[in-house]
Amino acid sequence: MQIVRILSLCFFSVHLWSSTAAAVEIVALKTFDIEPYNLALKGFKSTCQCTVKEFALTEIDESKVFLEKVREISPPLLLAVGGRALTILKEINDIPIVYSSVLKPHDALSGEKNIIGVDVNIPPGEVLREFLAISPKTRRVGLLYNPANSGDMVRDILAAAKKLGAQMVVHEVTRTKDVYNELQKMRGNIEAFWMLPDISVVNRTTGESIMLFSMENRIPIITFAERFMNSGAFITMSIDELDMGKQTGEMASHILAGMAPWDVPKSTVRKSALVINTMVGNKLGILDKAGLAKTIDRRMVVSSDDPRFMRLEGDVKDKYEHMP
Repeated sequence: MQIVRILSLCFFSVHLWSSTAAAVEIVALKTFDIEPYNLALKGFKSTCQCTVKEFALTEIDESKVFLEKVREISPPLLLAVGGRALTILKEINDIPIVYSSVLKPHDALSGEKNIIGVDVNIPPGEVLREFLAISPKTRRVGLLYNPANSGDMVRDILAAAKKLGAQMVVHEVTRTKDVYNELQKMRGNIEAFWMLPDISVVNRTTGESIMLFSMENRIPIITFAERFMNSGAFITMSIDELDMGKQTGEMASHILAGMAPWDVPKSTVRKSALVINTMVGNKLGILDKAGLAKTIDRRMVVSSDDPRFMRLEGDVKDKYEHMP
């Protein structure tokens, strides 16, 4: 086994021996050319001690052709920013790969030894606990999910809810076209709605339906992504994408220095913030100021009163400002 390990280490280091440290250039693939991914890439560049040749999926016509091009370039390391980028790059098994900004990496991976990254591991129970701390009168929380996509996450949520004394109202969906009807079935039976990162539940159309449901029924939304806060969601946990990129760059620097991917210590996100839309909370009458003050005392909180917060936009802002 020791001989195999040494040979494998040499296998992953062969690219490094062919270039000097100052000339190392790696290839990065982004799922989208958007601000969170660009921040992650910026953080990566600040710590990886390398130069980066960047690509985005929107620039790629055919993934097989891109992978062939990568193999021709033969970089010492690959960076995947976002889930779809990781899904494409994982087909390469003879070059180390690091990933950043991937919400559920283990869904895309199956034990590949050449792939490591920073895990976005915010336990669902932490999100629910923070929500109940600032909205203590809310006890019945609804959610929609596809068991094939989010079964494990929902099991964790149900376990956390039981410990925290919250009641979950859970409906299964397998198609996005069923989301509206299932939401209507929850009308009058829930006091908040939890929007999960489930492709059978959330797309552009259903996201609008969920926000409309929230406004019509005065129900706050717990969401998984900060971008929905501009559409009227109440609370989310936000990852510091810049710092996550720095962590990924630190991992990459170890590999570029000769360490095998499997020997690089595992890492989870170091910095996260609770993002609260206080305007929505006040309009819905659910925001407990004492609970909010205690929360701010013990963790980083970004609220809609903070200039860093992404403001509500357009029709959504008007609807909330004129809500009775």
